[in-house]
Amino acid sequence: MPLRLQAEPRGVELYALLLIINPVIVILVEYPLSYVTKRMPAHLALMLGIVVMSSGVAVTGIFATVPVLAIAGWVLFSVGECVFAPMPNSYVAQLSAPHTQGREQG
Repeated sequence: MPLRLQAEPRGVELYALLLIINPVIVILVEYPLSYVTKRMPAHLALMLGIVVMSSGVAVTGIFATVPVLAIAGWVLFSVGECVFAPMPNSYVAQLSAPHTQGREQG
């Protein structure tokens, strides 16, 4: 993303704004969204998170010339990150035998 935005006239400022938006969205959305995602099967939450994150990056990259759309894409990426990020460890824990979880978590 930084290389794509570097080519835009105010791309550095936009990238700085995106770097600020991401943690704010994660802080605001992660906890409420966890109530929804913990009721979903882990593989479905992983897939949904990856699709939403990928869509957000694509929107941000494609519409980097339109700051409002780039920001909307980054918000989408951040929400997808909130869905995806907690799931890999819990999915490994579900698949692992209780006595091997420490080793399999890495």
